[in-house]
Amino acid sequence: MYGPSSIRPSRLWYWVAAGLLIAALACVSFAAADFVSLSHQIDAFQRVRVPGHADMSFASPGRYLIYFEGPGFNAASRTGTVHALLQGTDGLPVPISRLQGRSETYSVAGHSGVAVASFTIARPGTYVLSADLPTSPDPVDIAVGRSIGAGIGATVILILVAVFALGPAAVVVGAVTAVRRHRSRRALPYPPPAGPYPPPAGPYSPPVQPGQFLPPSAFPPSPPAPPSPPPPPPSDDLPSRF
Repeated sequence: MYGPSSIRPSRLWYWVAAGLLIAALACVSFAAADFVSLSHQIDAFQRVRVPGHADMSFASPGRYLIYFEGPGFNAASRTGTVHALLQGTDGLPVPISRLQGRSETYSVAGHSGVAVASFTIARPGTYVLSADLPTSPDPVDIAVGRSIGAGIGATVILILVAVFALGPAAVVVGAVTAVRRHRSRRALPYPPPAGPYPPPAGPYSPPVQPGQFLPPSAFPPSPPAPPSPPPPPPSDDLPSRF
């Protein structure tokens, strides 16, 4: 029996390719959502103009980062230094540690910055951050907030998975399935005619292949033609001729 089920591979592989493509689009959508959330997080950083001071409110304890912001600071090889002091309402300073190794950088939401230091808040509350005169290249603002490394990493990973894994896999599975099904369709034998048909009348004639010639002896002689009917007898109703 010949039909769609005789063609391999199955059409289900098209659904596999579609699923991979949908997963790639979902990763891109999640990456876009993470990027928007990251932009909002950076825009919500607490800032103080350099030099200057400002109140900083921390609703939860934990580790926070200090970012230097200025034109092109996300790609700068070095930045100036600023003496910063963070004090609680009790007047006690909060230890600030300089970051070692590769720092977090960003250039979104109209802000360009690089992480330079960190501190830990033990008790939520209001603190005062003071910044003295900077050295060149001097930052414009000091921003304070949570680390953005996890958000950046998740966005990058989602984009990489979509662009270099799921997207190409969807294209490969769909293309291979289409090519193999086309070859399988062409390799199918010609389907027999839908019968049954009555046997042909007359003497049997052997099938002739293209380019093949058969001698006359291969065919049976044609049956003799039937005899001609006799002429009709004269009719008695015709008038006699005198």
